[in-house]
Amino acid sequence: MEPRTVRPWQLALATLGALALALVLAFNTSTHHPPAPPSLDRDGVLLAFASPDPDEVRAALAHIREVKPPPVDWLLSLLRHENRGVREWSTHAMGDIAPQRKDVVDALVVSFQDDDDYVRWKAARALGNIGPLAAVALPMLERTANTEPDQEVEVVRATAIKAVGQIKSSP
Repeated sequence: MEPRTVRPWQLALATLGALALALVLAFNTSTHHPPAPPSLDRDGVLLAFASPDPDEVRAALAHIREVKPPPVDWLLSLLRHENRGVREWSTHAMGDIAPQRKDVVDALVVSFQDDDDYVRWKAARALGNIGPLAAVALPMLERTANTEPDQEVEVVRATAIKAVGQIKSSP
């Protein structure tokens, strides 16, 4: 059997075909958006916060950011929930909406003392986002910020450093 000769036009067509396929796939991937989640009620948000599925958590956080007025009192009650994920994500949501309320700051100070490092990380973030009203948390955040890196989970320590800066530099 004779070796097959590839003509230049065949090579060009194959190259263009592969390029076209790559472009179509890239376009379809970059423009594909998952369908919007159905409107979440409080039970749906609670289930999403307890879920290991990051898409469910993101949808619930997006929902909370859109609710007007924000469900601050309900989120406050979730900061003490038995499920670690619920505590973590309700603390995260509190940081997203950053309500200027002393009772929220007090609850977040308690959350910063949680046994779970993810909850502590989100509490430091939330306190920093609240700003000067959270000044009562400065001693605790500064203590964490000034610890040796191996004594604290680094993300908690780094977030505490950032929170101290946010609280002190806000007008």
